[in-house]
Amino acid sequence: MSKPWIRQWQVPSSKAGKTYIVSLSREGDWSCACVGWTSHMPRKACKHIREAKETGDRYLLWSDAPSGGNIVIPQRARQLAVVFNK
Repeated sequence: MSKPWIRQWQVPSSKAGKTYIVSLSREGDWSCACVGWTSHMPRKACKHIREAKETGDRYLLWSDAPSGGNIVIPQRARQLAVVFNK
């Protein structure tokens, strides 16, 4: 069963034009869509997860409000046609 994500970031890759989705679960578990994170066991924070942690809301796609009610979407993310939510 997939975990309910409470926050997701769209972090740029070191390769121009590519981004990865970094997610944080309610339990505090992190994940990233990059090959470096998905193909290694045991998993540890990749550079995209570290970037999301260090930059706070800079690359934030969406977040649950602290009340658990509304979803907050930053202005720059509102222009995205599709937001993937696991």
